[in-house]
Amino acid sequence: MRETVAGISAVGSGLVALPGYFCAYAGSVVFGGVVMGELVHGTLNGPNLPWYVWASIFWAASSILGYFKVELSAKVLTISLFLEVVIVVACDVLPRCKAASSARSKGASIRGPVRVFGTGNGKRYSFARN
Repeated sequence: MRETVAGISAVGSGLVALPGYFCAYAGSVVFGGVVMGELVHGTLNGPNLPWYVWASIFWAASSILGYFKVELSAKVLTISLFLEVVIVVACDVLPRCKAASSARSKGASIRGPVRVFGTGNGKRYSFARN
C-alpha cells in the first residue's frame, strides 16, 4: 500500500512541477527580452527593437545550447557573474565621475559627508528621534 501511495504522489508532484518549470522558463525568456531591449536602447543607445525580438534571440541561444548539449559549468557562470558585476559598476560609477568632473570644471562644489555634516541640517537629520 505504501509503495502505491508513494508512486501516485510522485507522479502527481511531477505533473504539477512540469507546468511550473514551463512557466518559469517562459517568464525568464520574456523577462530577458524586456531587460535586454531596455539595456540596448535605453542605456547603450542602440536600436529600439520590440521585446519579443530579444526574447526570440534568447530562446534561439538556449535552443542551440540545448541541441549541442552544452552545460554551463561553474567556471563559465563565475566569469559571467564577474562580467555582469563589472558592467553594473561601470554603469553606476562612470556617469557619476563624468558629472563630478563637469561640476568641478564649472566651479561647483560636490556634496560630500564633510559638507553635509558641517551644516546644522546634516547633524539634525542624522540624530533625529522618532
